[in-house]
Amino acid sequence: MRLSNTFTKTRRAYEEGYRFIINSGGSRSSKTYSTLQLLYLLAKNSPVKRIIHVISISIPHLRDGAITDFDLILQGEGENLDEVKIKTPYTYTLGETTVRFIGADKIGGILGAQRDILFINEANNMKWKVIHQLIQRTTETVFIDYNPSIDFWVDTEGVSARDN
Repeated sequence: MRLSNTFTKTRRAYEEGYRFIINSGGSRSSKTYSTLQLLYLLAKNSPVKRIIHVISISIPHLRDGAITDFDLILQGEGENLDEVKIKTPYTYTLGETTVRFIGADKIGGILGAQRDILFINEANNMKWKVIHQLIQRTTETVFIDYNPSIDFWVDTEGVSARDN
């Protein structure tokens, strides 16, 4: 697996126990890909059952980006997608971990669900009211990535200013 500087920094923040890990950058900055690489490694190597949710504005958005990237990462690591992936909903089983990709347009059914890790992909497209509910039901780490074009809830709600 080829790892970027963004991956190294993201992994370090995770290992140091940060609750929120935020990657901001433009297109092709590896923020999404690096986070997905880390999530794959966490899922594959977890000795206990875990639930990871990857959330973005819609399933088509995820399919064109994060899901395609995740599939490439898994194939590059020798995973057989037919054995680990269910296409509807987009759910992967890796070791003891379930990784599920969810579009915010279909999020109503999971607002009450708990998860261990949450990855909010292109967070600047998401509403704080929904994200706040998801964060409250996440027991471990919240990964956030976004393109820094405008101020949004990561700044206005003080998420980026927290010590953790």
